[in-house]
Amino acid sequence: MALTINLTGVEPAFSKNTAFNKNFGTSSGDILLLGSTSVASKVLVTDSNNKVKTSSTTETQLSYLDATSSIQTQINAKSPLASPTFTGTVTSPAIILSSETASTIASFDASKNIKSLDTATYPSLTELSYVKGVTQSINSALTDARDLKYAAYDNTDKTITGTTAETYLAGLLVPTLTANSSLDFLAIPNKTGTAGTIIWNLYYNTTNNMAGTPVKIGTYTHTAVQLYGGQFIRRIVYKNSLTSAMIFRTTVAAANDFTGNASAMTSLAINLSGNYLVITATLTNAADTAILSSFQLMHTKP
Repeated sequence: MALTINLTGVEPAFSKNTAFNKNFGTSSGDILLLGSTSVASKVLVTDSNNKVKTSSTTETQLSYLDATSSIQTQINAKSPLASPTFTGTVTSPAIILSSETASTIASFDASKNIKSLDTATYPSLTELSYVKGVTQSINSALTDARDLKYAAYDNTDKTITGTTAETYLAGLLVPTLTANSSLDFLAIPNKTGTAGTIIWNLYYNTTNNMAGTPVKIGTYTHTAVQLYGGQFIRRIVYKNSLTSAMIFRTTVAAANDFTGNASAMTSLAINLSGNYLVITATLTNAADTAILSSFQLMHTKP
């Protein structure tokens, strides 16, 4: 007996691409095929064969890209490493330590955090402001434009012996002077022997010798028994003009500023710029030896 199969309501025979009136092919409107493997809680992607498969990205990772916490938005808000610019006021820098003292000078600690310095060792902010007050004073004589330096020096020993004639020892060129500047002369005289005195003279001249017409502006007598002569000092101060100079001490006086006539001040109406200060010595007994240990000029200018 032959069997009869009732096919009512049964899908007829079909090929892969036309079943259920749907195309399982690879065109843009085709139904995607699921790959051979899948992992829970992973984001789905398509492979090179247009089959659905799971990726390595989790749902949690994907959630970080939502509109509320957009990674791109956060990246855009960051400053570049090269030449960053900022607006507004930085109120709480992380590198400032919270326990530091207000109104003190700061430095970096070993961890490169800012720390305040101990005011027992370092100046306070108030004390530091005193320096600013000096450098910004309206008195031009107290500004940081001041300059004090050696204008010239000769520290090689110079000696005279065996003669009683006045003898040149050393000369130094005077720098360009200005009004309100000053010039300090300093010589350190010594001697050996106690047979007689030594007369030390200071001149200015157009040449570094005793040629021409040198002008004496200072003298000092070194007594016979005085082996170390102390300091032969003179200060020339230009008062508001190069034609209004005062020399302290006077032409004839003791060596140091602290001995001799207290009123010994002499006018010296000469601009010494470009001239030489020359020092000589005269032995009163040729058996002694005069020694010039150092000869210096110091220049102070406004």
